[in-house]
Amino acid sequence: MTTTRRANVYRAGDGELIGRLLSGADGITPVTLFGGPLAEPGGWATAVDVLRARGLASLAESWSYRRDDGADVVVKIIAAYPDRLLLVEAPYGFVSHDSPRYTVDTPTDRLSRIG
Repeated sequence: MTTTRRANVYRAGDGELIGRLLSGADGITPVTLFGGPLAEPGGWATAVDVLRARGLASLAESWSYRRDDGADVVVKIIAAYPDRLLLVEAPYGFVSHDSPRYTVDTPTDRLSRIG
């Protein structure tokens, strides 16, 4: 059995949590606040650099979300909490007042990066 260790990474200055590092057999993987990988496993310093550059910025990106019915839809993150995300469907990057919204517990494997 492989044990994965997790370490939180905080932004210097204000102490904002910017992501986490997962240590596994292949190396250190930088992941978002909700567990989405931001890069392939590698060294500690590289993973920390990725989190500093993209950790919080990743919250503004478009993501693919797998709904309960199995359909994949493009979403934006409208709020992130330690235990959940609030998502809104954003086809073509557009969000409307009546766009479907979802609450997703974290960590989750139902979100993946687009692109």
